[in-house]
Amino acid sequence: MAKPAMPLALSVVFTAALRKSSHVQSFFGNGTPAAANNFQKLAERNLEMNEGPLDTDRRHNFTINSRMEVPHTKGLTVSALYRFMTGRPLSIIDSNVDGDQNGNAFDPLPAGTYSGVGDYAITVKNKGGRNGAYGPNYAQLDARLGYRVRAGGVRTLDLFAEVFNLTDRTNFTNPSGDRRLTTFLVPNGLVAGGFPRQLQLGARLGF
Repeated sequence: MAKPAMPLALSVVFTAALRKSSHVQSFFGNGTPAAANNFQKLAERNLEMNEGPLDTDRRHNFTINSRMEVPHTKGLTVSALYRFMTGRPLSIIDSNVDGDQNGNAFDPLPAGTYSGVGDYAITVKNKGGRNGAYGPNYAQLDARLGYRVRAGGVRTLDLFAEVFNLTDRTNFTNPSGDRRLTTFLVPNGLVAGGFPRQLQLGARLGF
């Protein structure tokens, strides 16, 4: 006599968050008024030219977290965390030129599309003005596999394996936006904690 199949007691939890923002001010990255005005010429302060996105502005920040308890395994769990952020703004300039002749070679180039030179160079769309372009996006996927063994009474043994940056993506900081430099739009620095794919094994005893 055939027995009915047991239903899968699958437990999955998802949490997600999306933040969209835009911060525009006559400020630089640390959030304080600029100590030096790159656009002042003699007595003309030209403060309106210093308006633009903050150096730390990220327009989109998306995070999704999931956890699944695998049925019929008596303690196996799988979880993952994915985070995506759009790039931070940067100014496209050419310090070879001091167009306003104020002694400060920080004159944003006109709006348009600009590209660096080299295998890893990027192309950006520049709206013109201070911080008129945006640098590379950020994305990282982390995963965790865990198993709980009940050792009798209240004692438990948790075994786990964690993989950071599962897709082995390279997340760069903003490159130079100065067209005079050979590193113009060529990313060469990693974000804080921007390491290649890593595996971590561990155990925890509860009693």
